[in-house]
Amino acid sequence: MKPEAALDPPIIKGQSKSLHGWNHKDAAQALCPMVDIRTFDKDPQAYMDSILNGKRKTPSFKKLPSCLYNKSLADPKLKCSGFLHGKPLEHTFHAIFTKPLTALELTSCKGSKHLKGIIYGMTEPSPPTIAYATIHLIVLLSSAEQWTVEVTGLNLYELYILIVDSLK
Repeated sequence: MKPEAALDPPIIKGQSKSLHGWNHKDAAQALCPMVDIRTFDKDPQAYMDSILNGKRKTPSFKKLPSCLYNKSLADPKLKCSGFLHGKPLEHTFHAIFTKPLTALELTSCKGSKHLKGIIYGMTEPSPPTIAYATIHLIVLLSSAEQWTVEVTGLNLYELYILIVDSLK
């Protein structure tokens, strides 16, 4: 695994998701609205505590999670700058539509199963598949134990529609 992808502390398969989301520093940073990322980075625990005790609002459609942005391209003044170009989203997309092993290393194509993208006739990412991967990423990072309509303050159906419409 590449160092940039390692979580601290690591998320262990089968572990309760109550330790994810705003209770996990790296997951919380990924869920933190892009416009607040500098504030988060100054004192992660204080930011997480302010979310958990209700003093700070969770992400919204005006303040989308930083994991959806390429931080080197993002500009707080330009909401679309770097949007949907974040590495976590790219890794999630590859894990779903190529193979889980290719999430961090595209050349890693071990195994005998066919790639999902080939099975579905995909030649390139489409707005619906990018939105689908986004929803999976948000749920993965959150502390939600099962699929639900709203996660960390975001209505997943509305987020899906927003992404599809923005990419048309």
